[in-house]
Amino acid sequence: MKKATLSLLAFILLFAGSASAQITIDSVHMPVIGDSIERGLTRKIDSLFNPTIKALGVTFDCSWLDDTSDLSLTYFSDPSSHPDQSQFPTANIMQIEDTIDIFCKKDKDGYVGIGVAYAGVSNGAFNPQPIFMKTPFNYQDQYNSHGYVKASVPNIVDVVLDLKRDVEVVNYGNVKMPDTMLYEVLVAKVIEIFEFEYTLGGNTTKERDSAIYYEFYCQEFPLPLLRARMNDTAVVSVEFVFLGHPITVGKEKIAKNDVDVYPNPTTSNFNITTSVMGQLNVYS
Repeated sequence: MKKATLSLLAFILLFAGSASAQITIDSVHMPVIGDSIERGLTRKIDSLFNPTIKALGVTFDCSWLDDTSDLSLTYFSDPSSHPDQSQFPTANIMQIEDTIDIFCKKDKDGYVGIGVAYAGVSNGAFNPQPIFMKTPFNYQDQYNSHGYVKASVPNIVDVVLDLKRDVEVVNYGNVKMPDTMLYEVLVAKVIEIFEFEYTLGGNTTKERDSAIYYEFYCQEFPLPLLRARMNDTAVVSVEFVFLGHPITVGKEKIAKNDVDVYPNPTTSNFNITTSVMGQLNVYS
């Protein structure tokens, strides 16, 4: 009887330990130079998906995320090769979003924005600098972030971006994605206010957007696995890591043979062929 009681106690302790297990997002899980993430955005929401659920340690079934109509690529590059690097000397990684180059700094305390660059834009330094991720990141952690930047194309347009984020980790659990994998996640409730102002030809236009997001963070990807935008109590859209193109998702490296440049050498036009999907930047 004593042996059976001890066995039962051991089983209960083992179950309790596994049920309450939580991951930590640390600096080693932040993006590194060469990472690329393809992301999708869908408004086709499964009626059973509820990121606001209060129960802890649940599994969120997101195997329905298969909308490929709106895809984008985020690439992480070395800022030292960028022509505007001298404006942001403390940046040690660069996040490329479509036509926007975001200079960032990554260290043991997290991942922050330093400045932005477009072709011909000047004065693109953040002050204050937004915290994109604070590390270590655990269940029940919370922090506030504020990023403000004023940039201009001389004699053409002035642009002001103001981003405020209140972040609180409210849950943890697992997410089942379309690749059938289970990803351990932290779930953060984010109250976000984004203000955009631009002046063109003496006319100023202002836009403001505020929303509540639920962001799902895992250790496998340097951006949120999911980002669900709420409208009152309903999910109106979900941004997600698209797992349909394994070459461009996660920490993949492009081999030399994957890219062919010809003629080489050349003093004028050249051609590029590649077997992989991604974004190419050429600096001279």
